[in-house]
Amino acid sequence: MNFTGACVYDEDDEKWEAEIELLVQIAVERGPASKDGKIDFWYFAAIPEFQSQAQGKSIFSVAGQFEGNLTRLLYQDELSMRIPVAKPTDGQGLEIVLGFQLSPEELTYNRESKGR
Repeated sequence: MNFTGACVYDEDDEKWEAEIELLVQIAVERGPASKDGKIDFWYFAAIPEFQSQAQGKSIFSVAGQFEGNLTRLLYQDELSMRIPVAKPTDGQGLEIVLGFQLSPEELTYNRESKGR
C-alpha cells in the first residue's frame, strides 16, 4: 500500500554507509480459498544500483493469522538496509523497489497463467 523512509549516514574508517530505514504497509485480504486463515508470504526491498551486491536486496517473511471473521488486515513492518556510499548525500537519489518474493512454483504459475 505505502512506505515511508529515511536515511542516516555513518562514517566508519573514512568510509560512508547509508542506513535506510523503511516503514512498509501491505494490505492483506483473505480470499475464499483460505479456510485456515493463515498468512504466509515473502516480500523484498531492493536497491537496483546495488543489485550485484549482497546488501542490494533484502527478503522478509510475513506470517500470521486472520482472527475470527476478519477478511482484511494492514500489515506494517519496519526494516533497515545498510549500503556503502561515497559521500553522505549519495543516498538521497537511490531508487528502492518493493515487491513480492515468489517461489519458483509461484513464478512458473504466473508465467503460464499470463493472458488468461
